[in-house]
Amino acid sequence: MRFTSPQSPGIGGLDEITDAEAVILQNLAALGDPNADRILFWDDSAGAFAYLTAGAGLTITGTTIDATASSGATTALDNLASVAINTTLVSDTDNTDALGTAAIGWSDLWLGNGAVITWSTAPSTADVTLTHSANTLTLSGGTLVTDAITAGALVTSSLAGVGLRVVNTTDSASVQVAKFEGDRATPTDNDEAYMSLLLSDDAGTQTEVARMTWVAVDVNLGTTIDGALIFSTIKDDVLTKRIRLQDGFFAPETSDGIALGSTTLMWSDLFLASGAVVNFNNGDVTLTHGSNVLTLAGGDFALGANNLTMTGSIAATGARVTKGWFTDIESTNMPTVGGTAILTSLTAPTFNTIELGTGQTDTTLSRVSAGVIAVEGVTIPSISSTDTLTNKRITQRVVTTTDDSTAVIDVDVTDQYQLTAMANATTISTTGTPTAGQKLVIRLKDNATARALTWDAVFRAIGVTLPTTTVISKTVYIGCIYNATDSKWDAVAVAQEA
Repeated sequence: MRFTSPQSPGIGGLDEITDAEAVILQNLAALGDPNADRILFWDDSAGAFAYLTAGAGLTITGTTIDATASSGATTALDNLASVAINTTLVSDTDNTDALGTAAIGWSDLWLGNGAVITWSTAPSTADVTLTHSANTLTLSGGTLVTDAITAGALVTSSLAGVGLRVVNTTDSASVQVAKFEGDRATPTDNDEAYMSLLLSDDAGTQTEVARMTWVAVDVNLGTTIDGALIFSTIKDDVLTKRIRLQDGFFAPETSDGIALGSTTLMWSDLFLASGAVVNFNNGDVTLTHGSNVLTLAGGDFALGANNLTMTGSIAATGARVTKGWFTDIESTNMPTVGGTAILTSLTAPTFNTIELGTGQTDTTLSRVSAGVIAVEGVTIPSISSTDTLTNKRITQRVVTTTDDSTAVIDVDVTDQYQLTAMANATTISTTGTPTAGQKLVIRLKDNATARALTWDAVFRAIGVTLPTTTVISKTVYIGCIYNATDSKWDAVAVAQEA
């Protein structure tokens, strides 16, 4: 193809162009006007002409290309304060280049969401990482060793081994390793802070199983600052305060709330100081130590069916037992009083005399003859002895009943039987074991209405007539003597009130 240009001398000084030249002209015409200064170049990958686009930090003015320092980093990185880095910043040598120096440091480090800081032991070998996630920094692959940690939010450690190790290397007999503080703006007596101890339940849920609480019992600087420690454990899903350590005492948090030891876990020994007191129920019974003495006060020491075994004495010369109540007394050695034997034999003991009363000599009990004893030389009558009693009164055994339609008189306990207001017809009989010559007096009176009387066959009239009815509102006496030969109560006297 040939073109003739009347206005142009042609390309290469020719008036005609080749086909290839025509294609180039068509390609250039297709680029259009960029409306800005541009450089035309051949894009070999596209097989076409194209405009060169100025990158960041470059400007094209006319036929000049300028690099603008304010729009990009220099190779010396001496303008990083005024430009942005839009690609990965990589050192050319491992573990050689530093970000900053000991004298010149960066003001801040801004990292994106999910950023990771990696410490490597060798190229491409990560050792410890610090990874960001929402509201969390996670340290992995190593241990955080620091002089102090101050946190305004929760610090969490989750790993298979030891979660927290705090070491104070100060060379001193007493060093502070950790500090836990409760910082209330308005401190008040008995404020508490606590440390929760948790374990996973069988559902995998962390559950508080124990707690250690410290208490500011008194927060007044003007008086004294007093504190306490309380230990709590969970039982039946309820966390309960168990033990309190405070101001000279170690005690259960609630009275009768916890035992020292159990049936299967027992303490080996109990050591108490001189003068110690074991106090039961706030002073109800006490066991108090003194020099070589334990004193029981406020109650009895009951052994039940068990034995009291000892090699010493019960009481002492200057502190004697007031009384002793025994069912049996057994002695290996001869009993003595004031060092003098009071028995002649342990198998067949004999007392010549017995003085009654502490320190007294006016009440002496002595033997008179077989089965007969005397007090101060005066013989005491016995049940089986024959004696005459002078100026002695025997009080009658009187049984009184208002009314009884079947009056059964127990003659073993009755000397006089009385019905005082009979309201029924009455049958009179006896029970018991009477003796020959025993006396029985019967006194009867109705309640203003005559009542019929029936006498049991054991009663027999001797020289009198047994009454068969009462006389209205009149008292009648019947005197009887027991006849052991005939087994009869012989009525020998009947007397009617006039």
